[in-house]
Amino acid sequence: MVGQAHDLDTEADAPTPTPTLDAVDIVDAVDTIDARPLESNSNSNTTTTTTTATATLAHHLTIISHLIFFSFLGTLARIGLQRWTTYTGAPVVTGVVWANVAGCFAMGVLSGGGGGNGGNSGGAVASAAAATRATATATRPTKHPPKTTPTTTTNIKTKPQTAAVFYIGATTGFCGCLTSFSAFMRDVFLAMADDLPPYSSYPLSFRRGALDRIMAALALLLLTPCLSLAALQGGRHLAAGWAHVRGRVRVRVRGRPSVVAHRLVSPSSSSAAAVAAAAVMLLAWCSWLAILLLAILLRLTPHRDILFSLVLAPLGCLARYYTLRRFNHHHHGRPGIVPRGTLAVNVLGTLLLGVAWDLQHARGLRLLTCSGSGGAGGGGGGAGGVVACQMLQAVQDGFCGALTTVSTWVCELSALRTARAYRYAGLTLLLALLMVIVVMGGLCWSSSSEAGAGAGC
Repeated sequence: MVGQAHDLDTEADAPTPTPTLDAVDIVDAVDTIDARPLESNSNSNTTTTTTTATATLAHHLTIISHLIFFSFLGTLARIGLQRWTTYTGAPVVTGVVWANVAGCFAMGVLSGGGGGNGGNSGGAVASAAAATRATATATRPTKHPPKTTPTTTTNIKTKPQTAAVFYIGATTGFCGCLTSFSAFMRDVFLAMADDLPPYSSYPLSFRRGALDRIMAALALLLLTPCLSLAALQGGRHLAAGWAHVRGRVRVRVRGRPSVVAHRLVSPSSSSAAAVAAAAVMLLAWCSWLAILLLAILLRLTPHRDILFSLVLAPLGCLARYYTLRRFNHHHHGRPGIVPRGTLAVNVLGTLLLGVAWDLQHARGLRLLTCSGSGGAGGGGGGAGGVVACQMLQAVQDGFCGALTTVSTWVCELSALRTARAYRYAGLTLLLALLMVIVVMGGLCWSSSSEAGAGAGC
């Protein structure tokens, strides 16, 4: 994915097979289309520049709207899976594992799989990327540009851009917010501290020893990456199998292909795609405003933290998207040692989650306790303490959960070479583990924390 992608200018000369693509690769290609002038007439430079700037602004607004809309869906799915899969006697005591597995499986389906075309990436994603590159090459200015009408150019650009924008929303928005690296590392630390529910509610005589705690943390550290990588490959295999089956389907009516079958296997028209994009934009911004108003007005609802999480989730998703776009660059067709953008958001997001967890469980900060009576120290934090606790939980589930990602991380691991992938995985896990040990461990193993990780929350 990030480790194998190439720049548009050097990709045609590279003999390597087509790599698996991510949202950043495709949007860079689409932005290249928007940045290149459609005609080289010097008399219309001003008009062309204005039109290009307006089209680029509208294109970025469409991307942001898709990220906002799909971040709502991913965050809701993650919180729901965590609460649904956390029950008495569950074989896996951390619910975020299932959310990470589901998000990686969806990422595998969306990114396509091998099997056809000599093992290259398949599915709608590869088709969109190929069409995007073809359009970028076709719209590159030359000394003697071909005579093309504006209508033809618009039709060429619409389908690749629409497919790429939807892909960005589905992968970066939905899959990225459905998975959470920071919550995964938090659960690893809680297993090490023996505060992972339901063990945090057990009597002290039933608590684990020091060696058992280390083994529990190692189990989670190995379980999540392995299951996520397996889910990613399973999604790619499903996408490859579906592409193979769909290629064999031929529905004919009186010897001619059925119109219904043609619409099922063909891209949507330009007008329908434009209507769908406009609907997503309207729904995204209206939903964000409605959720914010509900979070302010519904003061007595027990699930107000979910509303706060949905308010903060788009901010984390947008921060992750632009950080990856800024730092996960490829120079001269050769990837860096590690994808710096993904490493930064995962480590910093884990650090921020640890700080929010500390504030949520500190005894001395009465206004930040989670009990309505002001916490264990008394003094009456009241409703302000409850709201503060819900906001801190929203920072963990909403902002940090959307800022960090497992789906992109495992895609990069699967794309990198073996030695570099192990280096990248080890560096990410080591830095994040050090963050939670230093930030959360200082409070958890001191007398200034609550009686348990779930006390009062």
